[in-house]
Amino acid sequence: MLTNTRPLIPILFSDEASRVVKRVAELLSMFNPEVITQHVDQTSQQPRNLLEEAEELSLSLSNQVTDWNLVLLFVPADSLCACSPHVAADVKAVVQEVKAALLLLEKRLYHTLVHVVVWSTKHLQDNCECMSDESISQRLHKATLLKTLQDSLGHVLENPKWHNKREDFTAVLQSTPVILESISEFEKKVSESNQLAIQLWTNLLQPSTGEAEVMDTSIFTIPCPTQERPFLRTQNNSPTETEGKVYSKSSTLIDPVMGTEILCTNRSSSPTTPTSVHELRPGDIKVVAAVGDSLTAANGVGAKADNLLLVLTEYRGLSWSIGGDGNITTVTTLPNILREFNSNLTGFSEGKGDENSPTAFLNQAVAGAKSSDIVQQVRVVVDKMKNDPGIDFHNDWKVITMFIGANDLCDFCTDSVFFSPSNVVSRISQALDILHKEVPRAIVNLIELLNIVPLRDLHKDKSLGCPTWFVSIVCPCLLKPKDGSSELKKVNEFNEAYQLAMRELIDSGRYDTHDNFTVVLQPFLREMYLPKLEDGRPDRSYFSPDCFHPSQRAHTLMAKGLWNNMLEPVGNKTFRQDFSAGIDLKCPSETNPFFRTAANSDYVYPGPPPTPAPIKNWGRDFSCVNTAPSNSVPTSAHRIRPADIKIVAAVGDSLTTGFGAKAKNLLQLRTEYTGVSWSIGGDKTLETVTTLPSKSQALSVLCCQIIHINSTRWQIRAFNPEIKGFSKGVGKRQTAFNMAVSGAKIA
Repeated sequence: MLTNTRPLIPILFSDEASRVVKRVAELLSMFNPEVITQHVDQTSQQPRNLLEEAEELSLSLSNQVTDWNLVLLFVPADSLCACSPHVAADVKAVVQEVKAALLLLEKRLYHTLVHVVVWSTKHLQDNCECMSDESISQRLHKATLLKTLQDSLGHVLENPKWHNKREDFTAVLQSTPVILESISEFEKKVSESNQLAIQLWTNLLQPSTGEAEVMDTSIFTIPCPTQERPFLRTQNNSPTETEGKVYSKSSTLIDPVMGTEILCTNRSSSPTTPTSVHELRPGDIKVVAAVGDSLTAANGVGAKADNLLLVLTEYRGLSWSIGGDGNITTVTTLPNILREFNSNLTGFSEGKGDENSPTAFLNQAVAGAKSSDIVQQVRVVVDKMKNDPGIDFHNDWKVITMFIGANDLCDFCTDSVFFSPSNVVSRISQALDILHKEVPRAIVNLIELLNIVPLRDLHKDKSLGCPTWFVSIVCPCLLKPKDGSSELKKVNEFNEAYQLAMRELIDSGRYDTHDNFTVVLQPFLREMYLPKLEDGRPDRSYFSPDCFHPSQRAHTLMAKGLWNNMLEPVGNKTFRQDFSAGIDLKCPSETNPFFRTAANSDYVYPGPPPTPAPIKNWGRDFSCVNTAPSNSVPTSAHRIRPADIKIVAAVGDSLTTGFGAKAKNLLQLRTEYTGVSWSIGGDKTLETVTTLPSKSQALSVLCCQIIHINSTRWQIRAFNPEIKGFSKGVGKRQTAFNMAVSGAKIA
């Protein structure tokens, strides 16, 4: 039983951490009402390090030798800059400071359990100019920094001296960092403090077994100690396993060679340079280019399974659609396949580095990019192609691959309007319009957005050891919803809507206006099935260490899938992909050796969906059977039937006057069509005009029609034909008891 809770909090986080610790103390008090919360004095104006605060805490507890103490040691991450060249040394210094503080506490305190907590806010630091906005790329950097600090502290606290040397002192690292949102509204601060307190509380208890639950921040569930696991967590009673130890060795690559054998015999180019994009053979391609996000920048593709930090590295030479490292016998990418048909291919990226590195060349994908960034990438690619002396801009045939939208989906729940399918695809169309207008002799692969929802399965099985908290920072809208929730349903809906909007954009035919340019939608990732091991668990070897970005094994199959899609006719392309089954490369056929386009596939664009005919009948069927009035005139307002109503009236503003309700042009907009006013109009009959004077449930109808503006009136008359007070016609001549005035306010 704890009698003291002692948070050791750096002054930088005193306010935020104090709120959270107060909630934790309240939870502890449910088990021991006498628990005391004591903070290190934060009145000093001079910032102090952890060692100084540990010194003060140990002095304040020097006389406590029998009571059990819980010390929460918060380790600040925001004093570090994630993109600093000295970040490794900075992390090492923080770890040494924590180690020194723990040594002091271990030397002076008795009956003490120390929980070390990595603590961070989501707002970006003033001392870190390279983290100037909240892009996914910067979130990836920040998440990686937190993971580095977490792992470094984990290595320190794995030392047996912290949990085997004494029975009355131990220290343990909480399994996930605490990340505080920078929200100003008081209510949100309170809600977040509760959520963080529950996270701290959960990590204080012995862990449960079984599947990991994806966090749903909209629901507070407070875990309790169980009969099987009644204790506060320590290293001895709840030994932790590193990701490398947790995950089965079966996840390692069976075949470390990522090359492919090409069996195609017809590898010749056209006898003369084609003049039509619809007669383009693989050997005719001289230039490759690509735009997109981290999936094209190839973040983490070459990372070892146990090194999460390498997810920040962009292995552009291994990128599925644009990489040019090695050759097809060792690295499978679209350019390496094309080089088997034309060894003079150019434009591909090599080695490692960002989009500005010289070897990136025409791979201008940017990690963390969204649809709003794609126009800028396209402009850079076009400029580079125009200015490169090795490229004949007007005569060389080009393949340009565009893959974007995953990061929009990762953030759609933060702004569903900005990230709406129509807005996202509108921004994609702006980029394609530039290519269509400015780039001759090009075939553009628009990769249909993959189905990212199955990636959640990687974070449900604890045995996989995936860093779920890490991915929750990078792609919160995917992982935070709970299974079966309306939020998860919305993720699926947006995912499918993005895919549909991309299909409709290309099916409009707007990019097939001349013979030297086309855009082909390649849908091979539309329905992607998560690869599984023989025991049914997801196969993590297809993913980089963060269980989010694809590994080289997946990039190999993505390159094959794209190549096969390019050779498949439009309208009959593969759109389901099971990576577990592998993918065999297809070859150009003798009868049709060309990359397939709508024209050479005899595909007829369906065009935009037809505009629906205007609604002429605004009435509705009336199915109510019980339309009789009360046997006698009711004396209670609570026992009135619809047929008892004799008079209707309404007050309000232009919504009730019927302002512009039937207008067909701007000149009619100011006309008040009072006869069709939703709450008081009485024109014609219910079969043709729906307004309020009707149903017995007038209030619920009213609420509904406020939303839809146009509806219900003859409904009460369906119960009582003699009803009076409704307005008719146009203007003020037959308003009856419709006393609404356009422009009226509450005053």
